[in-house]
Amino acid sequence: MKNLYLVFMSFVFVFLSNYIFAQTEPVPSNFQIGAGIRFSPFDAAAPTSSSNIYSSRLILPINIGSNFRIEPELGYRNDKEENQGESTKRNTLSFGIGVFGIKKMQNINAYGGIRLDITNSTRTDVEIISSRTYTSTYKTKSFGVGPSIGCEYIFARQFVLGGEFWFPFGSNDETFTSSSSTSSENTSNKFSAIIPSLVFRFFFN
Repeated sequence: MKNLYLVFMSFVFVFLSNYIFAQTEPVPSNFQIGAGIRFSPFDAAAPTSSSNIYSSRLILPINIGSNFRIEPELGYRNDKEENQGESTKRNTLSFGIGVFGIKKMQNINAYGGIRLDITNSTRTDVEIISSRTYTSTYKTKSFGVGPSIGCEYIFARQFVLGGEFWFPFGSNDETFTSSSSTSSENTSNKFSAIIPSLVFRFFFN
């Protein structure tokens, strides 16, 4: 449901923005700006150590000329699970950017470049035992960077649908605290992954 909500909100944003931009003068044809979503439906395929950077993102593709693209992206994830006196709450905020070269072949764009991602996430576990509440908190800072390649089909000048593979490597730094202890534990680990995504882009001009 969290991904469906993100998809719905991104489409609302796209169409409202399109209406606003339609009232203004078009920018030059060699420059395009748009919005969309990079959707990763295969969460189970990602290693646990990279799961913090493995989620759907709102993207802002900016084409400069016909062969170059800059793409900032923003991700947010918030969910909660409850089960017989236990609850787990997760909150994740991510920011990233991609830089790509583009090769156009009729109605198909092939592109390749690099993506960078910074993610901060918090997981809070609450457990009630004999009327006492115990809280454990995991705060994780993740950094991932790596090459990314993709291919997209241009349905019209403004609508583009494609797929992408990102090959990130990076690190997770985690801090653990508990209500039953005054001290904290810090851990760090490295990761690498192959992350496939479906990508929808809508350009305003």
